[in-house]
Amino acid sequence: MPKIEATPYTGPLPPASPPAGTGLFQLPTGSYLTRAALAFRGGRWVEHRDFASTAVLVRHPDGDVLIDAGFGADAARHIRTLPAFRRSRHRLGDTARQQLDAAGYDRRRLLGVVLTHSHWDHVSGLDSLDVPVWLAPGERQYAGRATDDRVFSLVTRHHTIREYTFEGPAYLGFASSYDVHGDGSVVIVPAAGTPPDRSWSS
Repeated sequence: MPKIEATPYTGPLPPASPPAGTGLFQLPTGSYLTRAALAFRGGRWVEHRDFASTAVLVRHPDGDVLIDAGFGADAARHIRTLPAFRRSRHRLGDTARQQLDAAGYDRRRLLGVVLTHSHWDHVSGLDSLDVPVWLAPGERQYAGRATDDRVFSLVTRHHTIREYTFEGPAYLGFASSYDVHGDGSVVIVPAAGTPPDRSWSS
């Protein structure tokens, strides 16, 4: 695995002009306990960590997006499709859809779900959201050939997939970017993953 050196960004913040009504809302959908070795570099196999599975709603006058989908209504079955070593104890909460509906949110405002990456705990909630799925081409290719996590393929078979590319300028130390609304309020950048041809988004 190649070592990726990160240099902290120390420059000025880029200009942004988010319009009135822009907002950010957290939608926690549950948590799971996993081995640290599966979660981050340097984590030990015998060490366990709790991780939250959360969707984030970004409201914008020109249309809203969810960042990740969290756990879905069928999350327990999704977990059972994983290899035994990746299955984990979990606590399920209300799905993103349930939380949006309970708040009286008009889901017709949703332009889509922007996936940071295609792991099961980020995509499970797509099982109850009928909106386009946005992801980078490298991540789509990775998800299509993954053999130890087929949840993405399971939950997106009836979704429209929208690919975006990082053709925008450098942003906060990242070499390129994609500005969703063109006003600096929602900017996606490529965060290198492994294998090298895979790009995660932030």
